Amino acid sequence: MPLSTDVRLPKSVKPVFPPRCVYSGEADPDAEVVVLANSQSAILSFLAPILLVFGWRRVRAPISRKYRGRFYLQSFGRDMLMMAFAVVGVFVFMPMVGGGTPFRKLKVAGLVLAALSPWILFEVFFPRRFDVTARGEWIDYEFASAEYAGEFAALNESHVIRIQ
Repeated sequence: MPLSTDVRLPKSVKPVFPPRCVYSGEADPDAEVVVLANSQSAILSFLAPILLVFGWRRVRAPISRKYRGRFYLQSFGRDMLMMAFAVVGVFVFMPMVGGGTPFRKLKVAGLVLAALSPWILFEVFFPRRFDVTARGEWIDYEFASAEYAGEFAALNESHVIRIQ
């Protein structure tokens, strides 16, 4: 998420969050939100889906109760909407490609890229308020608010691997 601020910490460290809501930035949040991330390689998971059973991480972050529904809608709603567009795209545009035509694979690749481009642009220019990405031995905590990310990095200063 290039327009977000990412703070990388080791997986073994339990993060310390500022006493503010990760969604709105309001002080003294009264609830928690759970974000799940899988640390398996996307390519390996695609080739061997059984790998998705392993490597899950759960991160709890402070949030105001009134924003919890919006947070989950933002997190899962855009993914569900993208999947719905992809399914509709397959049924509407794939018959237009036709079998046996020259450059069929390139046309299909172009359709896939065209179908994914709105989601990619949305993720880049309108990042989620808070998200996590887990890999190998580290976790990236991704914040739309640079101010919140700075406070988070300061609280976890001794463990921060990288701020991006």
